[in-house]
Amino acid sequence: MSKSQGRLQLVFAASLQDAEMMWRCAPRALHWAGMRCHFGAGPSPKGRSHISPGCNLAPAFGVWQGTLSESVQYDAAWKLTLEQFLPDFLSLAFPDIAAAIDWSAPFAFLDTELQEIVPDSESGLMRVDKLVELRRRDGTSELLLIHAEVQAQRDDDLPERMFRYFCRIMDRFKRFPISVAVLADPVPHWKPSRFSSGELGCGVEFRFPVCKLSDLDLEPGLANGNPVARV
Repeated sequence: MSKSQGRLQLVFAASLQDAEMMWRCAPRALHWAGMRCHFGAGPSPKGRSHISPGCNLAPAFGVWQGTLSESVQYDAAWKLTLEQFLPDFLSLAFPDIAAAIDWSAPFAFLDTELQEIVPDSESGLMRVDKLVELRRRDGTSELLLIHAEVQAQRDDDLPERMFRYFCRIMDRFKRFPISVAVLADPVPHWKPSRFSSGELGCGVEFRFPVCKLSDLDLEPGLANGNPVARV
């Protein structure tokens, strides 16, 4: 994913696998941007792809790009990545968590429930939240809840917000969620991973796993064919 002068670009290597991935994902990114599109040679007129003005999709291998605001670019690109490639993303960013999940079982994104927990009034620019329900690999019957927040700029309110959403999710589902933060900001030493507060003998300390994208070693992912490592 790259940004250039207000345009979003999803660029993939010239391979059949990556071309199929591009064609599958581009319509969803356009949908989030409020654009209508159709891909494929089925019912569309003249058997061609149709995208609203200002957008174009390079045929087969190459680049999809459209004129979007920076915040919409960020939101669409990360929602696309998390929804389409969640196993690959977690394997790259949080391998210990990924190893605890039964990926042969279906999983579900709880967008409606998340909207109740994180209303639009609390949503911020350059930030994406996703809540997903998955099955554990150890055979435990209770499903696992993972809340992931992707933050593209330094925000010193992040630790307290992670704790607040953790409490809301636990109250809503009566289950202990796993909260993780993905830091896509350019500040090298900003890596918050805990929230603590207390007064007069009463206190709380909340810790959460963090993935700093600038610190990731992508070589193993590239060697294993992880598509997220190429984005």
